[in-house]
Amino acid sequence: MFDARASSEVSAWKEELSGGWDYETVSDLILENISPIEPQPDECQNEFKCSFYYYDQGREEIDRISSLLASADLKAQVVYSSNRDLDILPSGANKGNALRWLANKEEIPLSAVAVAGDSGNDSSMFLLEKVFGVVVANSENALVQAVDGRGAFLATQPCAHGVVEGLCHHLGLEFDSIPAAPNTSG
Repeated sequence: MFDARASSEVSAWKEELSGGWDYETVSDLILENISPIEPQPDECQNEFKCSFYYYDQGREEIDRISSLLASADLKAQVVYSSNRDLDILPSGANKGNALRWLANKEEIPLSAVAVAGDSGNDSSMFLLEKVFGVVVANSENALVQAVDGRGAFLATQPCAHGVVEGLCHHLGLEFDSIPAAPNTSG
């Protein structure tokens, strides 16, 4: 069944993201000025995310890309993760802003929200005041550094087991009763 309210809210979020953003301009600018870089497949692209493979780059290069976008009057942010994935998004497009927007629309206080993640592109959720954050054991160092001092729980278990461990901690439950994650190392 078509939900007109949901469609209207999605349209409102899209409108919020659109100011100062143009996917084609971003894509053309990056491909003309950054080398060697490779667009990610079509299924990794959308009107609000321009994604590339850009291997083993440092902070200086990512800052240079941000400056290039700003000099073209594009309101964009650069997210680099896994030493490979370069995502360029509208400046307001991140998981934290989307979570805040949705919680506000649904009248859910952020103090009632738990977030979990494993990569740098999850960090914006952890930076929202009052959310409970779980950083799983297999997280990228970029996330661990981004949430340092923010009160996030650092799980000793990877993946879903780490999320469960963090939720148990948050709720004051014993984690011992949950089977440990299988050892997947060689």
